[in-house]
This record gives sequence, structure tokens and C-alpha cells, in this order.
Amino acid sequence: MKTLIKTFSRQPILANFLTVLILIAGCLNWQSLNRQDLPSVHYSIVTIEIDYPSASPEEVEKATVIPIESVIHNVEGVKRIKSYAERGSGEISVYLGFNQNIEEPLEEIRQRIDALKSLPKEIESVKVSREKRYEHALFVSLTSNEKSRDTLYSVA
Repeated sequence: MKTLIKTFSRQPILANFLTVLILIAGCLNWQSLNRQDLPSVHYSIVTIEIDYPSASPEEVEKATVIPIESVIHNVEGVKRIKSYAERGSGEISVYLGFNQNIEEPLEEIRQRIDALKSLPKEIESVKVSREKRYEHALFVSLTSNEKSRDTLYSVA
């Protein structure tokens, strides 16, 4: 960094040329930028639903949720795993990266679950499905003691 500063201080024409070049590149690419008032973010989520009738939440967790989590945690693209167990069922949500292709991780998760031999025979079904969720990247909140809700809405 210090050498870059020294170079630009010794040769100010080079610094000006680089600045103009960056401005021209920005102007040329301005039209191709994606501009939205409230852009949405696409999350890729794989949901695993487990039906284990008459099992307690502890049994569902120990016999199904933990073994499934252990085989899918290192699938490429997995960012986070969230799960819960309740009487007779469990659900695992596997969060992939933003705007990531979901097909390959989805198929790999299915294959790994199908290969699991340690799941109890009493399980009625294990459903692996994709869930697409769109959320706004930005939320605006305005409050006022003097302005009405309609006025605030038009300002936002």
C-alpha cells in the first residue's frame, strides 16, 4: 500500500489517469447494473420432514435428526442446518448459499439419507424437498408522533 501511495505521489498524472479510467468504466457499466427499489434475496433451502409416529421428541432427535444431520453437514454448499423434533415428527432445514443452484445439493442429500442404515424401521416417511424463499434485502421503518400512517407510507 505504501509503495502505491509513493508511486502516485511521484507521478500525479498516473493517479489522474487511473481516476478517469475508473469513472469511464463506471459510466459504461451504469446501464447494466440491476437496480430495484426493494430488491429480493433468494435463499435456497432444502427441507427434510420425518414422520416417526408415537415417538417422543427425544427419540425423534436421537434416532433420526442427529444421524441425518451427521451425514449431510458436509454436503457442498451447506451454510447452516436448523432442526427441531416434536412428538411423532422432526424437521431439518438445510440452508444453502444465496442464489445457489439447489439441484445438486438436493440430490446429494437424498442419496445420503437413502444410504443411512441406522434409521428406525418405525419411520413412516422421510420427505426431502426444496423450499424457495424470497425476502427483501432492505426494510424501511418510519415512525412519527405528528404524521399520519398514510403520510409516512407515501414518504417511504
